[in-house]
Amino acid sequence: MNQKFIDFLEDDLEAILGSRGFDEPMEFLADERGPVAFRGLFSGPTVENNPGGSSAPVAGQDYSVAFKETDLPRRPKYGDRLRARGRIWKVYKPQADGQGLLTVSLHLSEEE
Repeated sequence: MNQKFIDFLEDDLEAILGSRGFDEPMEFLADERGPVAFRGLFSGPTVENNPGGSSAPVAGQDYSVAFKETDLPRRPKYGDRLRARGRIWKVYKPQADGQGLLTVSLHLSEEE
């Protein structure tokens, strides 16, 4: 891939992830040197609101974190831990988009 194009993609990702909606502090807890701070977008199940009724998470949606892959020393793998929103989460599925963005599906850890 052309280096100029790669630099363009990096700058584009930085602009997107640097916006307020994507700027949430987190920590990668699987590195031997200690926690690694990074920033990303945390997503949870969407709440379905029924007018006059109750609200409930929409079935089939999980928690995830999306971030710039180069922000961590290595790609998270199954069983690695992250700290986000004051809780510990376990990685069960990392998925790269091929352009520098990594989305990691999470489960709440039992070690909280």
